[in-house]
Amino acid sequence: MTNREIRRKVQKRLGKKKVRQIQTKLKKLGLYSIRIDGIYGKVTMQGIAQFQKTHGLDVDGIYGKDTKRKLFGVNKVVVQNKLRGEKSMWLSIAKNELGTKEYRGKVRSNKAIEKYHDIAGIGWAKDDVPWCGSFVAYVMDTAGFKIVRYSARAKSWLNFGKSVDRPVLGAIAIKSRGLHPAIKPIRKGDRKGSGHVGFVVGESSDGKYIYLLGGNQGDAVNVRRYPTNVFLDFRVPNKTVVYGKLPILTGKRPYIISES
Repeated sequence: MTNREIRRKVQKRLGKKKVRQIQTKLKKLGLYSIRIDGIYGKVTMQGIAQFQKTHGLDVDGIYGKDTKRKLFGVNKVVVQNKLRGEKSMWLSIAKNELGTKEYRGKVRSNKAIEKYHDIAGIGWAKDDVPWCGSFVAYVMDTAGFKIVRYSARAKSWLNFGKSVDRPVLGAIAIKSRGLHPAIKPIRKGDRKGSGHVGFVVGESSDGKYIYLLGGNQGDAVNVRRYPTNVFLDFRVPNKTVVYGKLPILTGKRPYIISES
C-alpha cells in the first residue's frame, strides 16, 4: 500500500473534524506549519511520524491508538537544544500565544492562562494572578526543557540554564518589579520583588531598549520595550550555541511581531 493510499484510508477512518484536532495539537508542538484543513496529507503524516520518533513509538506516520494516547496525553516535544542568531526553537511556540489576554472582571478567567499556571505548578490560580513566569514555563515546557522550581515567579528563572553576557534572540530576560502575595517566594524571607520575565526578540537602534515577547504585559501576551539597564540577567538553555545580532525594532506601544 502506498503512502497516498494509507493517508486516504486514515482520512476516511478519522474524518475531517478529528484530523483538524490532530493538526491543531501538532501545530502547538511545532510539528505542523501549514493551514489547518482537516486533510490527512503529507505534512500531517510527517508531523505524526516526527512525534512518534520523539516519543519512542513505531514510526509509520499513522494515527493509531498508541499515538493518540501519547499525543493527547503530553504537552511537550523534545527539540534540538540550540539557540541560533536568526531564531530559537521555543520562540515560535511563544509567538503562537500572541494576543492571549486576561478577561476583565472576576466572572470569567482565560483557560489558556490557567493552563500556563497549571504547568508552573499553581493550577489553582486564575488569570488575575501575575502570569509572566507561568507563560515562560508553558513555552519552555512545551519546547521540551525542564522548567525551574517555583517557575510562576519571574526571578526563579535566574536559576535556568546558563547566563549570557549580552541579550540574544530568544534568551529569557529577567528584570525586577514588585511581589504579588499569591506567588510563593524562592525561599522564606525573600520578599524583595518577584520581577518580570519574557523572551528577547529585538533591540532599539541605539541599544537603549530591549524588546520582550512576554505574558502579563498589559494583561496580555505581546511585545513591549524596556530600558536595557533594568535587566538582572539573560538566560539560555545549557549547551546552547549563541551567535548573531538582535533584530532592530521600533515603536513604544505593544505590538505583534511577524514570523518573518
